[in-house]
Amino acid sequence: PPDSFPDGSVIRPLSVFNPVHYQELPELFMDFVCSLTGKSPSTTGAGSEGALTKGPFNALTYTADLNSTLVGWILCGYSGYSSAAGYIGGRCVDHDISLLVPEIWCRMSEEERDPEFLIRNGCLEKVDDMVMNGKSVHASRLGYRITMRFVHRFLG
Repeated sequence: PPDSFPDGSVIRPLSVFNPVHYQELPELFMDFVCSLTGKSPSTTGAGSEGALTKGPFNALTYTADLNSTLVGWILCGYSGYSSAAGYIGGRCVDHDISLLVPEIWCRMSEEERDPEFLIRNGCLEKVDDMVMNGKSVHASRLGYRITMRFVHRFLG
């Protein structure tokens, strides 16, 4: 995608995520394909972070790559968490939060990393669909976001 409008003004990479989100299948793979996490400075422009931006570094076709990833996630029972990059309102978070996520996860027990545990204990909340300016916004596709209870429990 382009990094600027025809008039030369910059298109800021928008992050639709809270700092950490959990997504179920198939929504997780919708994110892998179109990537809602923001901008990858490595290869492409705004809104293009994710699986399909890494073509220059991957000898597999996109469909083979996504298919094998999907089968692996289903068979192994992985849980898909995403972290924010880009702009949230007027604040740029780039990949800063991504650097903290491994530190957070390594301090959590295996049970605490389970999304069912986090939902049951109020640490993740579902993002609901909404109507804005008379238009339906299918925000539930974003999955679950962390809550203040998550922050207090796991971030100190």
